[in-house]
Amino acid sequence: MQALENLAGTGQLIPEPTSVEEISGFLMRAEQQLIDARTASLSAASRFSLAYDAAHAFALAALRVHGYRPGRGLGHRMVVFSTLPHTVASPAAEWAALVRYHTKRNSSEYAGLVNASEAEARDLIQVTGSLATGCAHGLALIDPICYQARIEARGRDAKWKFPLKPPATTHYESGLPNCYRMRNERDERSV
Repeated sequence: MQALENLAGTGQLIPEPTSVEEISGFLMRAEQQLIDARTASLSAASRFSLAYDAAHAFALAALRVHGYRPGRGLGHRMVVFSTLPHTVASPAAEWAALVRYHTKRNSSEYAGLVNASEAEARDLIQVTGSLATGCAHGLALIDPICYQARIEARGRDAKWKFPLKPPATTHYESGLPNCYRMRNERDERSV
């Protein structure tokens, strides 16, 4: 994808192979954090924080499937969110909400200035749920092998599930999943 390659050219993203295990780890953590964020007995600030962390983990999983990780500089979380339109075709409103909540999270985390309201926590949980669905569909399209491994790894008894039937198509003519494509291309270059 040209947009991701452009960000890599600026050092905001770094090309790096991934694995099914890594993607599954991000997704399992994100799913559990989203489940916990929906726990009504927690404070709004705690639910907001859990939903934010879940959104970041979903967005990072989507980026890693494409064979990139964020650079180490300032604003790496914002870079991860900014790739969502390119990694999972996230709608503009979803990305705008995540940017707004990223700013709120940083104000709270680093300056101790603001706690999230009940309405903000509910909205971020809803946005994160929408992002989770988008990531599930995007992962199924981009990398059916990672998607299937994810479904098998978590079983069918979880409280929150990805759709169990991925689309039958892939974006790659070769059929080779992206998380393996970069690793194979790098291996071929080093020979």
